[in-house]
Amino acid sequence: GEIPPELGNLLNLHSMYIEENELTGRIPPEWGSLTNLFTLRLDDNRLTGEIPVELSNLLNLRDLYLNENELTGQILPELGSLWNLNRLRLDDNQLTGGIPPELGRLSNLERLALSGNSLTGCAPAEWREIEDIQIDLPHCDEPLEDSPGDPDPALVSVCSNGVVIRDLENNLGLVSDCVVLLEAKEILIGSNRPGRLPEPPLNWGAEISIYEWDGVTIGGSPNQVQGLDLTEMGLTGEIPPELGRMARLRELSLGRNELTGEIPPELARLTNLTQLWLYFNQLGGEIPPELGNLTNLQNLNLNGNWLTGEIPPELARLTNLTLLGLLGNQLVGEIPGELGNLATLEHLDLGGNQLRGEIPLELGNMVKLKILVLGGNQLTGEIPPELGSMTALQGLWLGDNRLTGIIPPELSNLTSLDILYLSGNRLTGCIPRPLRNVTTDSQLHFCPLG
Repeated sequence: GEIPPELGNLLNLHSMYIEENELTGRIPPEWGSLTNLFTLRLDDNRLTGEIPVELSNLLNLRDLYLNENELTGQILPELGSLWNLNRLRLDDNQLTGGIPPELGRLSNLERLALSGNSLTGCAPAEWREIEDIQIDLPHCDEPLEDSPGDPDPALVSVCSNGVVIRDLENNLGLVSDCVVLLEAKEILIGSNRPGRLPEPPLNWGAEISIYEWDGVTIGGSPNQVQGLDLTEMGLTGEIPPELGRMARLRELSLGRNELTGEIPPELARLTNLTQLWLYFNQLGGEIPPELGNLTNLQNLNLNGNWLTGEIPPELARLTNLTLLGLLGNQLVGEIPGELGNLATLEHLDLGGNQLRGEIPLELGNMVKLKILVLGGNQLTGEIPPELGSMTALQGLWLGDNRLTGIIPPELSNLTSLDILYLSGNRLTGCIPRPLRNVTTDSQLHFCPLG
């Protein structure tokens, strides 16, 4: 049969041995309340489903055996908070994806087994020191710089003072998020320029509940940080890579500040992220291709920064995107044809860069696209007739490039089009007559009847 979730009420339980049975169903998330548990053995059963995130609340756990079941999904980065873990066995399941770098912080591990799954990537370099280890992957070259062992005790003390978080026993994951925010605070604020920052800049501290911290949204059960909105907060620092440890974060908004530095690739760990707004800052460097791992992302707005390099084709893996904004940067190279795979995209803004080459005909596959901005680049060649397949298109900006040739008659199919900007090119011929009600800046005439 299935495991009774009511066992989660046995709050004084120290050990749970239910291995080598015929148990089915899922591991009850209610067991995340067993915070006095030292040993949990559920190995050699027929358990299914994903590993519950609530197990990351079991901070006293020494032994966790979930091997030889039928568990699916990915290994949770939250398991990296089980600092006291000595033995971890997840082998012989159906787990997929990469090994979260957060697990490299489990410095007390003596036995580790992950083989017999479908894991990809590499194992944390810190695991080289474990003598009893079974994995089917190579070690990563170097440990991540932002992967300390145990968290700063002073910050843990602040987050556990009963003021910042009151119900500590049921919200241990929120304590971890609190520590991350306090680590990130000074990095975000940067230099305190007189008159530019609120007073005091970010009220995150020991005297105020985390539920009242500036820009912080708490949700879920157990509670964790799900949103961080610091738009127009006068921040002059950098984006802290530590934010990549807030595994339950869904929305990250840092737009309209004066943040500098590069976009940390560690943000790619935020696999629950749906919104990433970094627009109108002073961010430089290249767009991390690792952002292509954020497959739940719906909006990615990097407009108005100083980003360089080429557009990573890995962004085409973001198949849930509705908005991709890269306007007003210093991007070079060609537009990746792979972006045509973004079937749900409604707004693509690549204007005001230094992009070269031809407009990829694959963009015509984005049949839900409403806004396409490619103006202010150095694009050459002709306008692809395939753009006529984007029948939902309402605005098309192609001006100030080096386009040549005629306007394809296939654009007549764009019956929803309201705006067509074409000036600043070397186009010839006439504008298809069915577009005569469209607002345009072109000097070309509309084609005559017939």
